Amino acid sequence: MLKATRISVVTLPLLLVNLAMSQPTFHVTNYIRSEYGAGNQNWDLSIGGNRTLYVANNSGLLKFNGANWQLIHIPDKTIMRSVFCDSSKLYVGSFEEFGYWDLENNEPREYHSLSKLINVNIENQEFWRIIKHNKKVYFQSFGSIIYYDGEMVKPLEISFPVLFLIEVNNQLYIQAINGGIYRVANDK
Repeated sequence: MLKATRISVVTLPLLLVNLAMSQPTFHVTNYIRSEYGAGNQNWDLSIGGNRTLYVANNSGLLKFNGANWQLIHIPDKTIMRSVFCDSSKLYVGSFEEFGYWDLENNEPREYHSLSKLINVNIENQEFWRIIKHNKKVYFQSFGSIIYYDGEMVKPLEISFPVLFLIEVNNQLYIQAINGGIYRVANDK
C-alpha cells in the first residue's frame, strides 16, 4: 500500500506536467483602437494570401499584414459589415452596398460595386454575411440574399426575412427570422 502511494505521488505530477505541455498554445495579441486607427467595432474577419488579415470595421475595411494597419474605404464610406477574401478578389458588404476589390499581391486595387447592377430595392439593408458556394458568391442581409456568379448579379427568390445563411456539408441553408430552416436548391 505504501509503495503504491509513493509511485502515484511521483507519477501524478509527472503526468500532469506531460498533459499541460501537450496542450496547444496560441499567441494572442490584443490591438487597441489607437493602434489600428479605425472605429471601435469590428464585425467580420477574413484571411487572405500571405496571411493578410482583412477586417470589416465601422470606419471601413482594415488590412493588416502582421506589422502595419491600413484603412481602406469604399466610395460611399459606409460601415463595413462583412468581408470575404477569395484569392484574387476581396468581397465586402455594407449599408446598401456590396461589391469587391480586385486584389494584386494582397493589395486592394479597383473597387467594383455589384449592388449598382441589380434591379432589386436594397434600401436600408446591411449585408452581414458573404459565402462562396459552387462558384457563386452570396451576400446576405436580413431582407434579401443576392448572388454573383462572376458575370451577373441576381436575387435569391425568398419571401421571408433572413436571420442566417450558412453552408453545411456543401449545402446552403437559410434560417428565417421567427421561422424555419430552408435548403437552397437551384437558387430558390
